[in-house]
Amino acid sequence: MEQYNLPKIEIECEEFTDHTDSFFKYPRHEYHFANGYGASVVHNKYSYGLELAVVKHNKKTGSWDLDYESGITDDVIGYINGKEELEKILIRISNL
Repeated sequence: MEQYNLPKIEIECEEFTDHTDSFFKYPRHEYHFANGYGASVVHNKYSYGLELAVVKHNKKTGSWDLDYESGITDDVIGYINGKEELEKILIRISNL
């Protein structure tokens, strides 16, 4: 089985969660920021390399839903080149 590097970024956030539900078995990290935005980060055989999706807190349901209107990206950001690039994107999201 291939190994996929899913780095944990040490960044100030309201909540960090580590899931194993991406395609029912792969790790997924979620970062939730005080501004109501966050990120879901995966790296597995189904993803575009190290991949990030912007999420936004839905106050009505309490869930964190995919968001394509944040100005960060209108899709997912795939093929992120390592921990430093991932951290820069997370900082941009935390500053929205």
